[in-house]
Amino acid sequence: PKTQVYVSSVPDLKRLWSQGRGNALGKQIWKLGICPSMLGDADSLTSAATLRRDRVQDRVEAYNQVLREVCAKDRHCRFDGNAVFDYRFGTDQLSHWDWFHPSTDGQARLAEIAYRTVTARKPVT
Repeated sequence: PKTQVYVSSVPDLKRLWSQGRGNALGKQIWKLGICPSMLGDADSLTSAATLRRDRVQDRVEAYNQVLREVCAKDRHCRFDGNAVFDYRFGTDQLSHWDWFHPSTDGQARLAEIAYRTVTARKPVT
C-alpha cells in the first residue's frame, strides 16, 4: 500500500520520425518494418503519409492523457507530466542499431527525467 509507481509518458514518435529520417542508415533499418505506421516510407510527405503519421501522433497523445488521468487517481502514482513526450531528443539519443529505441545517452536522459519526477516534493501535474 505504500509502494510508489512511476508512470512515464510515451515518447513523441513524430519527433522520432523527424529526427531519424535525415539518416540514410536509419531509414534503411526502418524499412525492416520498425513501427511502419510512423516510420514507413520515411521520405514521403504525401497527404496519406501525413495523415497516417498524424493518427499515430493523436494515439500517442491520447495514451498519455489516459496515463495522466489514471495515475492521478492514486496518491502513490507519479506521472512524469509528459516530460518524456516533451523531451527534445536528437539522433544521439537514438540507438544506431534500430533508430527507434534509446541509445545509452538516450537512456541516461530518460533516467534523469525519471529521477527528477520520482524525487520531486510534489507530483508533477
